[in-house]
Amino acid sequence: MSTTTVADPAVSGVSNLSVLLTKHVQEQPNRTAVGTSDLRTVISYSQLDALIRSAMAQLSRLGLRPGDTVALISDNCVEFVVGLLAVVSSGACVAPLNPDLTLSELGARLSELSAYAALTPKHLANKLEFKSSIEAGAARLVMSIESSGGSYEVRIANKNGQSPTSDMAAKTSAPIASEDVALLMFTAGTTSAPKVVPLTHRNIVASVQSISSVYDLSSQDATLIVMPLFHGHGLVAGLLATLASGGRAYIPSTGGFSAHLFWEDVVRLGVTWYTAVPTIHRILLNRASQEYPSNSLIALRFIRSCSAPLDEELAAATIATFRAPMISAYGMTETSHQVSSNPLPVHAANKPSSVGLPT
Repeated sequence: MSTTTVADPAVSGVSNLSVLLTKHVQEQPNRTAVGTSDLRTVISYSQLDALIRSAMAQLSRLGLRPGDTVALISDNCVEFVVGLLAVVSSGACVAPLNPDLTLSELGARLSELSAYAALTPKHLANKLEFKSSIEAGAARLVMSIESSGGSYEVRIANKNGQSPTSDMAAKTSAPIASEDVALLMFTAGTTSAPKVVPLTHRNIVASVQSISSVYDLSSQDATLIVMPLFHGHGLVAGLLATLASGGRAYIPSTGGFSAHLFWEDVVRLGVTWYTAVPTIHRILLNRASQEYPSNSLIALRFIRSCSAPLDEELAAATIATFRAPMISAYGMTETSHQVSSNPLPVHAANKPSSVGLPT
């Protein structure tokens, strides 16, 4: 059987994650790339590129080398975005970890990863679980992003609070091959202990390209990322596919999904699509009579559902209430997230109770 892959022009030419932003930095440097939902932080593509390069330089000065592994222990925040892209652009591997892991779970994952360093955002740096788990093994690094007058600076410090200068240029490293490992993701571990899945740059780029193509993502799109970035759903579909297609990725200012703020954020930010699990869709539907701004102009092109089965009743009610197509998809950690998806209605018939066509 032969298959045909159609790459979205917006993300064609991307061979690895280190060049994910290149096209957009060159063609739309001032367009928003990532921001917080309260708009206190709004970072353009050129600013994001500069932050990544600065972080790469600081990580290099702190001893990071190609092939090393960094455990990124973080909730949804701008530091996560900068840290992840800086590590993979350095030729190292990044393993996103849930900051709410127990002490024993975190220690076990750090041991299995043989991580060179554990990187956390400043607002989580004082968690006792982190300190006691990390001190026994990997180097402990803390990242902060500070703003002043619309400009941003990143600072990465070691456990002694020492940080290299932030204005140094990143060292030139060996070229990154498409088969180099970029991400180390842990499976959910629903039937056994979580296992580490290595995903190459090629794996991630292929998944991002298919997601962007299936949903016609472009620079005109904006999403609110309510799924955790330490899982493939939020990371690959929510964040990386948006950045690869030149869109705007907004992170809830609370660090995660907040039902009572959701629609207010959607309206303010001009969100055109979002992706979530059926549980979140059900919560939003149950609260719609009190919180959905039915008189507001909401420009949703579609709503995506993944990571759990979507029943027909929930899909139909969501479509009727929020006046947008509900697109059901299926993904696995082992396949760099998306395996299949229903098409947009403008392309073909949509069956929300099905996981759709292979992508």
